[in-house]
Amino acid sequence: AKKRVGGALSFKTQDDVIYPEWYTLQAGSSVTSWIITTDNGTYVKPWDILYDVNTGTMCQVTSISTDTLTVVDNIDGGGASTAQAAGDIILRLGNAMEEGVGVPTARSTQETTITNYIQRVSTPLSTTYPAKNSSYHYTGSDFMYQNKKAMIQHTRMLDSIFLMNGVGNDFTVAGAITLPADNAVSNGTAVTMGLRGFIATYADAALNRTETDLTETEFYEWVKDAFLYGSSEKILFASNRLIQALMMWNIGRGQFIMETDKATKTLGLQFASVTTPHGVLKVINHKLLAPKASTAPCDNFIVDMENIGYVYFKGLDTTVMRDVVKDGSHKQIDEISTYCGTEFHLANTHAKLRFTSFS
Repeated sequence: AKKRVGGALSFKTQDDVIYPEWYTLQAGSSVTSWIITTDNGTYVKPWDILYDVNTGTMCQVTSISTDTLTVVDNIDGGGASTAQAAGDIILRLGNAMEEGVGVPTARSTQETTITNYIQRVSTPLSTTYPAKNSSYHYTGSDFMYQNKKAMIQHTRMLDSIFLMNGVGNDFTVAGAITLPADNAVSNGTAVTMGLRGFIATYADAALNRTETDLTETEFYEWVKDAFLYGSSEKILFASNRLIQALMMWNIGRGQFIMETDKATKTLGLQFASVTTPHGVLKVINHKLLAPKASTAPCDNFIVDMENIGYVYFKGLDTTVMRDVVKDGSHKQIDEISTYCGTEFHLANTHAKLRFTSFS
């Protein structure tokens, strides 16, 4: 993911770059008054040409009041000049300008501010002086082995935070936590926003899908919606349960190629490419996404890497701090520490799927 140094706890996103071209007629629409999908009226301008897919009628917009469009009906003479029906699907074709007039009303991209927080993540490592200087037959230096293991644990926490956290929040430290004497006044605790919380808060419902018994059709409907916007190649962080379903559904019909070339790996991750009718999924078998109990639901994510970011405080990205507790004991306590947050953009380019079983 893209990285940047964090200062302010808010970032700006421009979600209206995803410009809806399809609308739905609502009840009350007539020959000259087309009422479209709620909150979509701001995307339509006078002079725009709209096409009713159901009836074949084309109209031109003359004025707009919220989501109610005053139109000139049947401008091409090819459709019935009758009242349109609720539920009709409307496609915006473009516009047709009258000779000698000015330009259409401008629709500038508007920035939306999202407030997020920096989360302190800590993994301690305690080693006695004898252990620090000892070696084992199987591991070599025990001190280095313990460091490596702790770093993997720390990375695993960052990974889980990125995917599974809910919305960002700053809250008061629980009373059950005993603070050091020089920190009697709580500094608070913050959690950063996770992809799970971002999708649930900002994405369309179809991109935050929950199925009890997942079918192949339901999976591809989810994939279709995930590729409606954004990159044509995305990463699928899949539970082993979903990997099993993919293999069973695609035998003899799909492309499932494990990439072994080092050039196609990122930080040691091995991908499998799945070509779908909607785009290419780079699949990662994310074993931590599937609970051990097969009766518990598992989460899966499609991520557009162009629209995610990693934020860290200056000088406080992942750092190994040596001997942080000096209490006179014959041991060394180190800390792997990260002050980091997430930055997500364009919620409708990502997707989450939650299911329990598949068939």
